[in-house]
Amino acid sequence: MSTSNKSLYQVTATNEGETVYNHRLFLPTQSKFVITVNLFMYRYYPALKTLEQLEHIHLPSISHYRFHEHMKKNLSKVRESIKEASMSDLKDFLESIRKYSPKIGEVAMRHVSIFYSFFFFI
Repeated sequence: MSTSNKSLYQVTATNEGETVYNHRLFLPTQSKFVITVNLFMYRYYPALKTLEQLEHIHLPSISHYRFHEHMKKNLSKVRESIKEASMSDLKDFLESIRKYSPKIGEVAMRHVSIFYSFFFFI
């Protein structure tokens, strides 16, 4: 093997090693996809925990890359979208309770009256 081929081989091997290292460093920051999936499945707490991990663990390790600042700026927007989605879901839940509460109360009163009529006539 000539020296130029050996040198080219060393440079290629070094580049491959650096690429693998940088990809391993970068992959955890792709948690935004996981956050989106959790939001789609109405799993707000796991989405917030993933966002917190991204913010405190993974983003500091990639602070020397340009996209770090862009991701850091978008964290508040993602957090706000989680908040809006969870509040909307909570509102829908409370509205459904309001809608069905008269029916639930009616059934509960019927069961209590049946219980007391059975209890006092034995």
